[in-house]
This record gives sequence, structure tokens and C-alpha cells, in this order.
Amino acid sequence: MLSFIVRMTFDQADRDDVGEILCHLTAASRQEPGCVSYIPHFVEGGAARFSFTSSMSTRRLWTITADRRIFINMQSAGCIRR
Repeated sequence: MLSFIVRMTFDQADRDDVGEILCHLTAASRQEPGCVSYIPHFVEGGAARFSFTSSMSTRRLWTITADRRIFINMQSAGCIRR
């Protein structure tokens, strides 16, 4: 099993939007082949941040889905802005 943690900072004014985005990403990520767990949460105190922990059953499945699941989905959901 392969697990990783992602942390991101966002503007506090966007907290509700980020929460909604995380709900959608969680549902989609948990449906990815090989996803064992995907757990998002807000980090309390200091800057407005969230993190998520994701575990995949194999490195091969993680490699197949990683780009699409993390970056493309987050960008299309409005979480990553260029």
C-alpha cells in the first residue's frame, strides 16, 4: 500500500467553497481503482489550510491515477488556480 499526505493553504474567505470542493473530490477519489482511503480535513489554527491523506493499494494503481485524481480534479474543481 502507498500512502501520501497533501497540504494546501487557501484564502480564509474561500473556506466554504474549499469545503464543497473537498466533498466532491472525496467522493470522486474514493471511486478510483485501488483507492483504499481518502481522508480530507481542515487544519486548525494559523493559516487557512486543509490536508488530505490518500492510500492506494499498489504503486502501479497510484501511478495510473495520481495525475488525474489529484491535480486535474483539483484544478477543474477550482482548487488550483493559474
